[in-house]
Amino acid sequence: VDDTAADADADVDAVVADAAVVVDDGKVLVQLDNDDATTSQVVKRIAMKRLLPIFVSSSSSSTSNTHIVVTADTASYRNLASSQVTNSESVVLEIGCSTGEASLILTKYGKEWIGFDTSDSMVARCHASLLGSSSSSNNANANAYKVDALADPDRATQLVVDKLTYGPPTTVFLDIGGNRDCEGVLRMMDWVLNTFGSSSASTASPLQLVVIKSRELHAKLKEECTVAVDNDNNNGRLVNGSMWVQEQLQRLNRKIPSHPLQAPLRRLDKDHPPICRYHNYHKDGCKKRYNGTNNAGHQPSLCELDHDHCHMCLKENHIALQCPMVMMNGE
Repeated sequence: VDDTAADADADVDAVVADAAVVVDDGKVLVQLDNDDATTSQVVKRIAMKRLLPIFVSSSSSSTSNTHIVVTADTASYRNLASSQVTNSESVVLEIGCSTGEASLILTKYGKEWIGFDTSDSMVARCHASLLGSSSSSNNANANAYKVDALADPDRATQLVVDKLTYGPPTTVFLDIGGNRDCEGVLRMMDWVLNTFGSSSASTASPLQLVVIKSRELHAKLKEECTVAVDNDNNNGRLVNGSMWVQEQLQRLNRKIPSHPLQAPLRRLDKDHPPICRYHNYHKDGCKKRYNGTNNAGHQPSLCELDHDHCHMCLKENHIALQCPMVMMNGE
């Protein structure tokens, strides 16, 4: 959990010159990398509160683990954008690119960037920001698209496959609007991890880092998880954060939505059509399943979705409203 609201001013790479050397005024000696080989390295005194940890090593292009960082505010989110995408091999997916403020930072250092937003006007403004900026060096490898990954995960996944030249994303930045409730954020996180994470079918370039801006998720994590507080690099780390996220996702997957279309799109595998949510969650079932009202007959179905599998557990012979997963948990 990132609680930092430090300034991000100079566009420089920095490493702690000597972690043991902290001067009396609470500052640490930092060596600034210089692209000009003819100029000597510069060592400056920087306040500790202005330093951010680098969560993924720039020397590693793959990892078996995905780091998840949650922040509550826009300033910290943009600081993380400027501090974490330092590897020229980074392929970035930004979900909720909005007007492009964070996008300008993310496209500056990464190898390739793709942005999603649910609004045509936001996508247009993001494109305009990128085209009008001279500081973003990789505009040729940066494109934004209108898509809702929760409502249409297949199209979102296909856009990533078709439009990214250098493989699946290694870094994802997620800000899906204001202080949306945790459910939407967690479901989006679930899609990201299942589609691009180390548990997905894509192993060539596993997802290394997910940065999420959500005030409500940030508050719930701090309230319900154990936060490590010490003097080393574990400061602010959630001791049981991974377990908490998994429990929340399992709980969401057992929850009956108030409307069928609020349930996420789900399918048995990539070769099967999506499972019909009306068939699983509406009290009257899927009205398009049969031609007419005689659902006991053998008329051809007008709905091409999957009516054979439970949307909740993916098993056959029952629907989600009758699923043992729900009944066992009293939901």
